[in-house]
Amino acid sequence: MEKISATKHRILDAALHLFNTRGVAQVTVRDIAAHLGMSHGNLCYHYPNTGTLVEALYYRLVSEMDTAVEASLQQAAESGIDLDFAYAQMQVAFSGLQRYKFLMLNFADVMRAYPALRAHYRALTQARKDQFNVLLNALEVGGWLAPERYKNQRAAWVEQAALIGDFWIASAEILSDDTPKEQLAHYLRLFILSLKPLMGDKGLDWAEKLGY
Repeated sequence: MEKISATKHRILDAALHLFNTRGVAQVTVRDIAAHLGMSHGNLCYHYPNTGTLVEALYYRLVSEMDTAVEASLQQAAESGIDLDFAYAQMQVAFSGLQRYKFLMLNFADVMRAYPALRAHYRALTQARKDQFNVLLNALEVGGWLAPERYKNQRAAWVEQAALIGDFWIASAEILSDDTPKEQLAHYLRLFILSLKPLMGDKGLDWAEKLGY
């Protein structure tokens, strides 16, 4: 990912804030410029329209998620991982998605509107499946997960995990009146519960101690 200037960071942060609070359709480049006290022309020099801002924010989110996943893979390769580590990484990932609430609420629309992002996301999804399988294998080596109880059990879970990750914010927006912190805790709990059928005795003991 190309290095982004401090000015672009400021613009992206402001766009993220306004998109999250108002929705993409209700925000213009002029609104973002006014929020920053910047001229419309100056902002357009960096990002000529809201579409370019949406794309830039999508790639920034992906970059942040990549950093977390790569740290997990490195930990797994060097010293192994346990469910405490996995749980902490899940919290980081869910919090990251929540920071980009507008994107997750409009995920299908964004993928339809931006074919390049759709193609990127499809490739990313396959890469994430491979990465998740590496991490699941590491958890099995550590005794936290049991061997597969039926064919493709883990592959099915990886797809379920992706569905929860991509769409829990939309579900919370529709069904929940809780605070963002409470919503995050609830859906993270559902994510852990979805993992329980893969756990061995050691993992189940860990989940029970957490009240899962």
